[in-house]
Amino acid sequence: MKILHLLVLSCFVAGYLCQRKCLKKADIAFVVDSSSSIWPPNFDTQVHFLYDILSPFDISPTKTQVAAVSYSNVIRPQFQFNTYKDKTGVLGATQNIIHTKGDATRTYKALEYMNDQIFTSQNGARNDAIKIAVVTTDGETNPGGADSYTKEEGKEMTLLQAQRAKDNGVYVFAVGVGKKVNDQELLGIASGPESVIKVDTYEELRENELQDKLIDLTCEAGENTPLPPVTPNVHMREGFLPAKGGRPGLVPQIAVLLTDGSATDPYTAESEANKLKNNGVEIFAIGVKGADRNALETYASRPRNVFFVDELIALNTISDAVLTELCA
Repeated sequence: MKILHLLVLSCFVAGYLCQRKCLKKADIAFVVDSSSSIWPPNFDTQVHFLYDILSPFDISPTKTQVAAVSYSNVIRPQFQFNTYKDKTGVLGATQNIIHTKGDATRTYKALEYMNDQIFTSQNGARNDAIKIAVVTTDGETNPGGADSYTKEEGKEMTLLQAQRAKDNGVYVFAVGVGKKVNDQELLGIASGPESVIKVDTYEELRENELQDKLIDLTCEAGENTPLPPVTPNVHMREGFLPAKGGRPGLVPQIAVLLTDGSATDPYTAESEANKLKNNGVEIFAIGVKGADRNALETYASRPRNVFFVDELIALNTISDAVLTELCA
């Protein structure tokens, strides 16, 4: 068998072909109600629920990252996307989310913090990752005495901040617990009716069926949200340089391109692909529904190096064919 020097520009081999997890890398933010209306044992149940949601995710700086903020009358940042680098650290921090027991529910300030601080590059957010937020509450927005807003003004501010997040590409889930939850506010926070989870008691958060539903919806949000197309570029070519660990002339040079779109600059993409091929790099192109077939055939080194599937979860159906060509 050949020793292959692979520059894999997706998690195709590492993730898509090996197991069905959440298929695209995601930045997930938890916005956690921490008000005094939540009985401490119920707060612990809420935190454990969030802990369980993370179970199918491969947490690392190159795959899924997690951040959290809790809110009541105070907004308490818990951790950022770049605070922890592995699943152990994130799960431990999630279990240790602080119950501030404040006498207000400033949902709008928590969402504002999420928009202004959590989903920013300085705190580890990535432009090429799916953005997902999970907002929990046991009631409705209530500024209390913390702001000059009336209750209705506070609710309006919550919906404005939620819409701001959605306009910026964040897919928002709203989880409401108890009979005091405001249905209209939940719908206004969430990205759609299918993104609202509502239960009567915190004990229901322990039910596997509910946890699985939210996990599936979160994974589905990631799978169905398009990412900016990845096309041949100068960074790909640099990856094969000896200074970057490349071994030209010693081992086969192979690039695997995976995309569900088309190049924003087709001329540059084709030019870079040709430079790669002229430097002896064998290019494979894998297109998901929506990809430009003609462009991929232009990028690939030969027609048999081009593969297509209708959806991401179908990538495992072509794994044998791709690996056969890779190892030929």
